Amino acid sequence: MTVQEMVSGSFHHRNHFKIQKKSKKTLYVTLFLTLFFALMELFGGLFSNSLSLVGDSFHMFSDVLALGASMVAIYFEAKKPTEKFTYGFLRLEVVVAFLNGIVLMLISAGMIYESVIRFFNPREIDFGSMFFIALVGLIFNIVITWILFSSTKKENNINIKSAMLHFLGDLLNSVGVIISSIIIYFTNFVYIDIIMSVVISVIIFTGGYKISKEAFFILMEAVPSEVDLNMLRNELLNIDGIKNIHELHVWKNDNEEISFTAHILLDNYEKHNNYRIINEIKEKLTVYDIFHMTVQIENTGINVH
Repeated sequence: MTVQEMVSGSFHHRNHFKIQKKSKKTLYVTLFLTLFFALMELFGGLFSNSLSLVGDSFHMFSDVLALGASMVAIYFEAKKPTEKFTYGFLRLEVVVAFLNGIVLMLISAGMIYESVIRFFNPREIDFGSMFFIALVGLIFNIVITWILFSSTKKENNINIKSAMLHFLGDLLNSVGVIISSIIIYFTNFVYIDIIMSVVISVIIFTGGYKISKEAFFILMEAVPSEVDLNMLRNELLNIDGIKNIHELHVWKNDNEEISFTAHILLDNYEKHNNYRIINEIKEKLTVYDIFHMTVQIENTGINVH
């Protein structure tokens, strides 16, 4: 066995790029279907004077933009690291997810503003058009949500997951529009359309906030929620020979792999074997699903503190 084969088989060396054919195909299909339905919903909303339909169409257009940006991210994810971008382009997936969330929050704020205006200037609503388009939207969102859900089972991609949450919200929105149209038909209470529009806006804002928050924490290299940093530090300090740990950092480059780096101070450099210490640290980290680590062993006699 060559040295290269030994290193590849014994240590965790990441490629820093990933090929996701299933996710790419899913995005293509979802993008074109969403664009078609968004246009239909917009014209239907304008024709029926339904604010909730028009608002949901803008939400669908935001999904089109989000899916388009996700396709760009997946394209770059497949590119290998360069001399300039040594970590590759995996984090572009997180950047796109963050921007998608911000756009969703802005759209929801605009919908609430329009709802307030429509409250003081109500318009007559065409029940037939509103109900039919909402029913078609419900069927559409069920299909798209199922397609995206199937994709997440085969490949892990934060943009696919965020898109799935978007369309799951759209599915609930379609149910809301159908309920609104039925209430309007039997009671002529047009304000229910405005109320439902506000409810939809809150759902959209909440989803956008959660996506942006998750992406923001990754971009800021925050400690992942699944890692208790104090507990991890204490477990490492219990390793025989470790006197102190500093410059301890745990973060994610994307939504999958957790990275670890730390400076380790030993209590006796002649007594303990550095490689044994590193192997024990590695064993502790695997419990937290951390496989990408960089450890620096320090000697106070050489490394000035």
